[in-house]
Amino acid sequence: TEFFNNESVPLRPYVGDWLNTAGEVNGFFKPNPGIGEAITGQDGPAMGWFAEPTIDGADRFEYGYVPEEQAKFQPAAHPFHVGSYVTVSGVTIILHDILAIAALIGFPSPFEVGAGESSTYTRHFVVGDGMGNATVELSNAITESNTGTVQGCVTVGGIPTPSAKVTVGNLDASGDIDDVLAHFVTDATGCYAGEVEVPEEAGELYGAAAAKLGVLYEGGTEVPPVTTFELHPAGDVEVLDFALPASGTLRVEVSDETGVAIPARVTVVGFDPSPEPTRLGTALPTFGQSTLGLFHDVNDRLSFGVVAFDYTGADGISEFRIEPGSYHVYVSRGTEYSAWSTLLPPISGPIAVGGGAVTSLEATIARVVDTPGFVSSDFHVHGIVSPDSQVSDANRVKQFAGEGVENIVATDHHVHKDYLPAIADEGLSGWVSGTVGEEITTFDYGHFNSYPVTIDPSVPSGGSTDWGVAAPPGRDFPSYGTYNLPPEGVWNLATTNAQSTPATTVQVNHIDSHFEPLKIDTSQVPPRDDSSADDRLARRLDPASPPLGELFFPFPALELWNGYNRNHQSEFLDERIGIWMNLLDQDISTTAIADTDTHTFRNLRTAGARSWTAASPWTDTPAALDPAEVAAAVDAGRAVGGQGVYVQARLLADDGSGAVASLEHEGSTRVASAGGDVTLEIRVQSPAWAEWDTIEIYSNSGGNVSSVPVDASKPYLYTANPLEVLSEGDCDPSTTDGIDAGDFDIEVTDDFPGIAGTERWEATVTRSYTGLSADTWFVAVVKGSDGRCAPMFPIYPADLDPGTNPTLPDLVDGNVGEGGVMALGFTNALYYQN
Repeated sequence: TEFFNNESVPLRPYVGDWLNTAGEVNGFFKPNPGIGEAITGQDGPAMGWFAEPTIDGADRFEYGYVPEEQAKFQPAAHPFHVGSYVTVSGVTIILHDILAIAALIGFPSPFEVGAGESSTYTRHFVVGDGMGNATVELSNAITESNTGTVQGCVTVGGIPTPSAKVTVGNLDASGDIDDVLAHFVTDATGCYAGEVEVPEEAGELYGAAAAKLGVLYEGGTEVPPVTTFELHPAGDVEVLDFALPASGTLRVEVSDETGVAIPARVTVVGFDPSPEPTRLGTALPTFGQSTLGLFHDVNDRLSFGVVAFDYTGADGISEFRIEPGSYHVYVSRGTEYSAWSTLLPPISGPIAVGGGAVTSLEATIARVVDTPGFVSSDFHVHGIVSPDSQVSDANRVKQFAGEGVENIVATDHHVHKDYLPAIADEGLSGWVSGTVGEEITTFDYGHFNSYPVTIDPSVPSGGSTDWGVAAPPGRDFPSYGTYNLPPEGVWNLATTNAQSTPATTVQVNHIDSHFEPLKIDTSQVPPRDDSSADDRLARRLDPASPPLGELFFPFPALELWNGYNRNHQSEFLDERIGIWMNLLDQDISTTAIADTDTHTFRNLRTAGARSWTAASPWTDTPAALDPAEVAAAVDAGRAVGGQGVYVQARLLADDGSGAVASLEHEGSTRVASAGGDVTLEIRVQSPAWAEWDTIEIYSNSGGNVSSVPVDASKPYLYTANPLEVLSEGDCDPSTTDGIDAGDFDIEVTDDFPGIAGTERWEATVTRSYTGLSADTWFVAVVKGSDGRCAPMFPIYPADLDPGTNPTLPDLVDGNVGEGGVMALGFTNALYYQN
């Protein structure tokens, strides 16, 4: 790359490259650290990416980036002057000749281009054959290093195996592999070959080890045995073969209560007999410390207690490799379905998977939660066209179908994407549909999802929304009078551009990243921001327009809850719910949304929060789903959210009129009642694996503002105090006679007594409110109490406490008070109108 300077003064820009994997790669390889995102590094940032086929014999590929020896355009006057990189979520920023941390704190660039002069630096891009070592070999060629060859084959149970991993590296004091120097993926014949740099001094030993997912290490050990060898002199050849023991195969066939094959998730619970050896990588304050693997990228890792999982397709069949051992197996399909497991009759215990054998199971699950007139959606989904996601379309639609979500709203960063073709290709149109959307991703004051939108096939992005405002090259900076659109401008552009539709709506995502940086105080009447002119400039916003204090815009929807684990639930309840309720107190009607913001696959974030929106009766199936109707339901506040529980509410006038406010498609979310007397009716349902015992009612009844600031360090974030807290008593629905002294009883119903595990928990609770003299809103929140109710492991497997679950029986004993994800659900607001 050559840089010219036509200005009259020298230029000192930061220069480098922005790399994105842009594919379903499963490995990031940086020689010397290891496999996975090291976050930051230095000293010649040669790096590679490779595919890790999950099907033997599948197509492989690899590519890599190698800079030539760091060119010194001026002497290295400071130790900060060294090439470096930062990698986060699949996006890599490479800086020429300066440490990334130095650039972040403003250290001047050593790259200088004199007035009227030019400067050049060179880097190489390599495309390999999928063996996994092309980056290392190109780097060795550029540096003219002496190399030797390492080659061999890998067998599993005596049979050559494709897509096995072989890692070569330096040895630490204990004889284990420390820094990874080379990495190989076996070809269709089960063999590999490649170059490794020969040490300068004779006698220096290397180590090599092999692995394959679902297969024990050599000798059946928990830690991979390391084969030591020496390469000397240049041109030496070392033959290293590895014999891994035979793996087992788990085959599961899943059907529903009618006997029809159904998409579902198969989860294997236990302890991995061949865990991935890991080491800590570098750290950055914002992103924490990285973890690297010896064979695989562990950035997107399985939760504790989960050994493996897979999704059935439209045929209801899952079959995959697994290490021989003792496990429990669960089959699930999200909140609306029961869960089958080997804990249930007729198995009633763990299964033994043998090496070289196929273990076959048949599982039946049933739809036990009734959601008439409502369809489930995930309103925040990332896939392979997002720069920070590596999940293919086929895997993404198969995953959502298996989790029971009926509508995937594609919200990739500045790309319009349609999942319907992939859904059709996978034969899943009967179970899941799709909506085209976009995440408008400002880097300065939050993200916004717009949906439904159309696709412009003439541009790679499909027609993304330019929140940064078009400007001539080099002039899109505040110093030249070019600013980001303010929030209202984002709304206007998103709903009126060429790819919007009459139904397009916009939600504010992870709302703390919007209200806090813009200093919007929703407790003020009306809501206003505390941003100064300098604050605005720091956010690349016009300091003069709109007037100071007027950055707040009433978007129709707020993403209160995004995610899948305990921390995400805490963000919703402890930092965001009060922002929403501050707006409700001022009769600013905005809809609360629950979704996942999923970018990953293996950590099962996709099996997280979701929203159900009202639909007309003829669209209460995925095949007939109308994206415009879903968006209209969001705009109207006709939605409920949950993870494990499904909660609905109605507000009934107690004046004999029969008037009702509900979240259903027909009717109104507002009701009037002579005398101000109303009854709030709350109905809760869940499969038996999602335990709950508490109903909280929030309201501005009596004119009391329900929200409270989180703390002084977060002045624009709010939690809320409920008007009433109702308890079942002990999270044990078998006590239904009032002995548990609860405020309500949970009824256990089984509509399919011939199918094991199909019980449903449900309750209908009513509360009367009299003499309301002002407009009043009501919201219901349902949850399972930590320490009384069991977490939802492994349907939602995150956050289980390893310390209290050292054995397989411990993992499946209910885990009360041992971490895990608790059941949680909420309604949107219903209104008494004075």
